Amino acid sequence: SLQPLNDDINISQPPQQTPLTTNAPIIIQNGNITTTLTPLYNYKISGKVEDVVEVKDEAHDIMPVDVVTSWGILATYTDVVTSQHEGRIAHNTFLYYEGQKLCETGNAGECIANNHLIPANDNLRQVILAKIKKGDRIEMTGYLVNGEKVTKTENKIQTVKFTTSTVRSDEGINSCEIIYLTGLQIGSESYQ
Repeated sequence: SLQPLNDDINISQPPQQTPLTTNAPIIIQNGNITTTLTPLYNYKISGKVEDVVEVKDEAHDIMPVDVVTSWGILATYTDVVTSQHEGRIAHNTFLYYEGQKLCETGNAGECIANNHLIPANDNLRQVILAKIKKGDRIEMTGYLVNGEKVTKTENKIQTVKFTTSTVRSDEGINSCEIIYLTGLQIGSESYQ
């Protein structure tokens, strides 16, 4: 028998991307490291977690976790998606029967996204590192952002730039959504 879910997360709809009222930059200062984020859109994504990975690269201090999330028909299946991470890139494989529809658009890759999360505060950072699990229903709210992280030492300046996707239909490198995360719901638990 199906148990009613005690959350109000609607995983049937694609992510909502809406215009900003302001795109003032978000500055994150951490010692000799300055990260400048440029918000492009308001963003809300609701779906099922297909994979969650802590990525330990040069952006780990600000962007510690990647969450692969599916929505729509794809999110209703249990054994269809296999997601493997190679650094920041998620390789998604789909196992299905001929004629089986995985995504409303007809292309399974348009119902799944690899989201790089930049938590807005320490509380959200702890939550994304500890609480998100494969199979969870989640809703993430915030902004799609581009960013530049500048590390200054006595004799050199190191810059890392990152660019978000703003469409769901792209694939490969630079097709990931970079979310400045301001709110998160996991099941019936909400975090800010």
